[in-house]
Amino acid sequence: MTKKMTLYFFIFLFLFFSSINILRSSVTFFLENISIRESFYLTNIYLDVNKDGIDDFVHKGIKEGGSRYNDIFYKNFGLLKNLNFLEIKKLYSKIKKIDPSNTDFKLESDFVSKLIFLSNKSNSFKKESAIYIPKTMDFFWNMSCDTHAVPFIVTGITNIAMIFGLPEDNKTSCYGKKRDYGYNQLYLLQKKPFYYNFKKIPTDILCKEALNKNFKKIIEINLNSKNEIIFINHICKK
Repeated sequence: MTKKMTLYFFIFLFLFFSSINILRSSVTFFLENISIRESFYLTNIYLDVNKDGIDDFVHKGIKEGGSRYNDIFYKNFGLLKNLNFLEIKKLYSKIKKIDPSNTDFKLESDFVSKLIFLSNKSNSFKKESAIYIPKTMDFFWNMSCDTHAVPFIVTGITNIAMIFGLPEDNKTSCYGKKRDYGYNQLYLLQKKPFYYNFKKIPTDILCKEALNKNFKKIIEINLNSKNEIIFINHICKK
């Protein structure tokens, strides 16, 4: 009898704590989801965070953007904790059919959609292609106050290499660092002229660099006259 009671007790504990963890995970997922969506409707703020004379897009980066997300999350957690279901319902009604094109983050949303499109390309396509983004695309190169983390957004989503993807060397991360993520060796390998500082690199230079690295195609991501994100394909031949 004692053995059975002990067994039942441990089974009860297992089910109890499993249920608690499932409930906690479900609530956290719900709050994270609505907090991310709510962030789209807030105003993006422009400040010169790293004191380089260029206004940064503060609330979509790692530091300020992450801090604001945490504030939103804990605000929504407070609504749930206080059983303020009316406010939660109002918030959910507002964000359940979010339209990024009507927010301050339209360009970023379109940009990520383009990257996801490229991520679905075949491995053979990715092997022979490289992505180039001119420094004139300020919204991209200022996507985070941690300036040297930005290129990893492209390679991380698409699994396609970047060409001339080094950030300008006069940029300093909001964490006070300049050449993290192994960039220092890459900068030291560069020869003059230092093309990573060029706002726009000519097609012939792009193709020369691409062919040297065994790429046949360059996918340039740029903006057209309507401020829409477009692909410009450069086919490089020897």
